[in-house]
Amino acid sequence: MASGMAIALGKQGRLAEVCEEFAQAVRYQPESVKAQYNWGFALAKQTDFDGAIPHFRAALRLNPEFAAAHYSLGVALLQRGQRADAIRELQRALELEPTSHKTRSALDAARKGA
Repeated sequence: MASGMAIALGKQGRLAEVCEEFAQAVRYQPESVKAQYNWGFALAKQTDFDGAIPHFRAALRLNPEFAAAHYSLGVALLQRGQRADAIRELQRALELEPTSHKTRSALDAARKGA
């Protein structure tokens, strides 16, 4: 399974190979929320925010209530300078998980322009 291999590769710092594992998973299961999100997350870990954003959006099309995808999309958008869109995504993530300190901190930073 791609995620088991990807975890092993990630622990070894082999992020490009992690991305390829998730890319392959998406090719086989394009409607997999987990595969889309994980590929986006792996790309974001490599600071490829332009590459990550479409996968976070794909995960959200498949599951609009996926708080982690809203959070990750918000962070990626913030890194790309799309502050208003980032704030909207982070707000939605916080609505879905109101006790998330990580999301609240990111939203506060985005609102302050940091």
